[in-house]
Amino acid sequence: MKNLFFTLQRLYERFFEAVDFLQSPFLLAVRLYWGWQLVQSGWGKLHHLDKVTEFFTSLNLPAPGTMAVLISCLELFGGIFLAIGLLSRLTALALTVNMIMAYVTADREALHSIFSDPDKFYAAAPYTFLIASLIVLIFGQEKSAWTLFSSACSRHQKSKNCGSRDERETVRSTLFAWRSIGSMIPGARARRFAKSAILCALLLVLTRVSAPASDMTSTLLLGSSKVDVTIESRETKVSQAELIQWVKSAAEAVATYYGRYPVSHVRVQIIPVDGSGIRHGQTFGYEGGLIKIRVGAQTPAAELANDWMLTHEMVHLSFPSMSDEHHWIEEGIAVYVEPIARIQAKQMNAEQMWADLVRDMPKGQPQTDDKGLDHTHTWDAPTGEARCSVLWRT
Repeated sequence: MKNLFFTLQRLYERFFEAVDFLQSPFLLAVRLYWGWQLVQSGWGKLHHLDKVTEFFTSLNLPAPGTMAVLISCLELFGGIFLAIGLLSRLTALALTVNMIMAYVTADREALHSIFSDPDKFYAAAPYTFLIASLIVLIFGQEKSAWTLFSSACSRHQKSKNCGSRDERETVRSTLFAWRSIGSMIPGARARRFAKSAILCALLLVLTRVSAPASDMTSTLLLGSSKVDVTIESRETKVSQAELIQWVKSAAEAVATYYGRYPVSHVRVQIIPVDGSGIRHGQTFGYEGGLIKIRVGAQTPAAELANDWMLTHEMVHLSFPSMSDEHHWIEEGIAVYVEPIARIQAKQMNAEQMWADLVRDMPKGQPQTDDKGLDHTHTWDAPTGEARCSVLWRT
């Protein structure tokens, strides 16, 4: 019985010693993979500062233009520092603060759902970057392969003449665990492949948490364009299939009008909220294209079929971002194209468009104290009818 106990104890120790060897490759993989992802994110933001500034403005952040440059540079250079292992923990601290602030400002609803609806918290964009930054911040940078090898060899040599029996046994077990990875697989290429597979498996385990099973994701193909649709988890009156069909109809209308879909890749994030109706759509041009749109959980299928807002948001993908004083032309193009695109796609009849136009156009007439579209933003009122002022004045 005593021998069995010591055998199990040795096996237990060897198992954890073998697993300990994966710590450095794992930390290296985290730094390289998420460092590269941050570099891409920062680079994309720097090339679309106007869109980033517009997004930060919508969040009511102070000095949105300056903040856009600072955040973009932090992600770009922070990703580089993280990948090459320069000031890893200080860099991870800055990135951790950045991702927490991203939750507070842009994904506050997901942050408030950390306990009540964890899936929403996991699905938010900052989540994986926050976890990766925390891993590097807490565990630090990995040891290099040469350090591990030299340390093991040095301890092995010393164990021949000094140290206790338990220490010598630990050294031999550690070296055995490392060598067993290669000895079980013949050929240098096969061994390298096995070690790479281990790293890939670890990355898959970590990235899996960013796509919880309860959030439904689907991909639509329109010619050479791809539309990725994510529906946040929540019970809704309409089915997920009906929401996907709604996105498909809007995309087909825009593609019909332009002859093809305006961009090669766009992400559409559907966020169910309380109540009924389709509200508050936002389109962002950076990172390929992103549309966030909120749908009331009690919205009926008939309202989806008659919706104009998602088509309107997709039209924005076809027009460049303008400065604030010329923002009216972006809305004007979207207001003009949306009903025509839906008519061409046989999703709306022309009689309805003309009836809406006759009803709403007078509401957009310029007022006596207006100073033109560049300086008087009454056209940007919350109601859709007010935006007819753009058509009236152009």
